[in-house]
Amino acid sequence: MKKGLIGFVLALGIVLVQTEALRAQYVSDEGERVRATEFGVLAGGSLYYGDLAASKRNYLKETTPHAGVFLRAFLSTHAALRGNFFVGKLEGNDGWYDDPAWRKHRNFNFNSVLLEASLMFEYDLMRQRRLEQGSGFDLYLFAGVGICYTDPQRNFNNMDSAYFPANDQAIAGYQADFTKDPKHVAFVLPVGLGIRQRLNKHLAAFAELGYHQGLDDRIDGFSNSVGSGKFDAYSFASLGIVMRLHDR
Repeated sequence: MKKGLIGFVLALGIVLVQTEALRAQYVSDEGERVRATEFGVLAGGSLYYGDLAASKRNYLKETTPHAGVFLRAFLSTHAALRGNFFVGKLEGNDGWYDDPAWRKHRNFNFNSVLLEASLMFEYDLMRQRRLEQGSGFDLYLFAGVGICYTDPQRNFNNMDSAYFPANDQAIAGYQADFTKDPKHVAFVLPVGLGIRQRLNKHLAAFAELGYHQGLDDRIDGFSNSVGSGKFDAYSFASLGIVMRLHDR
């Protein structure tokens, strides 16, 4: 009994020592983040928000792919700057919706390549908790500014022109949109949040959700013939891996 108790105490001591050593190493790694640069890759689904999207969505049908790469430079243990490049696809189609009824009759649609270059500021909300517990995940917010390029392949040909009065924008604005070059560069404001779990000192896995608000109504190639008055936007839902390159 006595030997068993001594063995239990020794085993417990070893576990506690090892746990504290790991925690100390974790805290040390967190301190090194101040000087760290990281490279990340991600991929996921994109969703378009604009004149050819209704409020009730079929997310499975409307989701299109995207991928991206980024470099992150830590400014402090809480804050970082991140430069991104994304490539993806956007798609919208009036014919996907039964409500309101006029969408089936207007029946515009488009698809487009999407390219984005952006700079974001990130802020880690969970660092103090991780330092106290010696482990855990990152929960971070991000916001920034960028530019996007689209080249919408538009289809006006399925419109039921007899359904609309002559002064309706679908009729009156059709020619102005049709004759304008759809290639477009727009400013965007990305905002979002992410969760990141460290796998080891050099690797982490993450998931994030971002909303990229455009600053005009030309991302989808439709403006005069739709008339919603709202700027276009898109969102990214992504999974990825990030790797620490070096400590500055």
